[in-house]
Amino acid sequence: AYYETLEEALAAARDGSVIKLLDNLVLTERLTLDKELTIRMNGYSITGAFEDAYGMIYVKKGAVVTFMNGLIENTADIAIGNYGAVIVGTDATVKGYGAGLYNFYFAADYYGVARVNGKVNEIWNCGELVISEYGVVEYLDNSGYAAINGTVNEIFAQDGSDCAGVANAGILAIADTSKVTLDEGFVLWQIAENTYKVHAHAHENVGYTDPTIEAD
Repeated sequence: AYYETLEEALAAARDGSVIKLLDNLVLTERLTLDKELTIRMNGYSITGAFEDAYGMIYVKKGAVVTFMNGLIENTADIAIGNYGAVIVGTDATVKGYGAGLYNFYFAADYYGVARVNGKVNEIWNCGELVISEYGVVEYLDNSGYAAINGTVNEIFAQDGSDCAGVANAGILAIADTSKVTLDEGFVLWQIAENTYKVHAHAHENVGYTDPTIEAD
């Protein structure tokens, strides 16, 4: 079926539906997704330039949304805010002013889960995140759990205390550390095979002593 607007297509969609864009789409207010959907952008874009703490696109708890083959960009704020499950396809790019993707956290059974197979400029993760071998992330601010198999050009890692209900909060599972760069002043502390926490350099963290970290 053909619909004049994305809102009409979403209203008619059932769980499991695939929605295909036929042109670029400019949003002027939040788009809320609450179903299991695949949005194929067909090389087009979904863009906006407005502030919204929930994101230009808001994926609600229980929703599962896959974005494919196009650009999602909010030049004023968060592009995708997520309490459900988001998949960024290998041919998709997500950009935000601040976070391209924000995995929210509310409680132990209420937080965002995401898999990134494509490109995201910045991710704020307070839930669970997988970056596949094809994924490229420019900047990751991680407080939740992140499994990194792809490339992350800069990581700012927190201890997970602000999302304590997430299993393994503050933990990074990294397949290849050569593909990951930490913020200046931080080092990886290996706690198991391919499993790490991040700490400040010993000389910058007065009172902290760990034999696996050498002070400069």
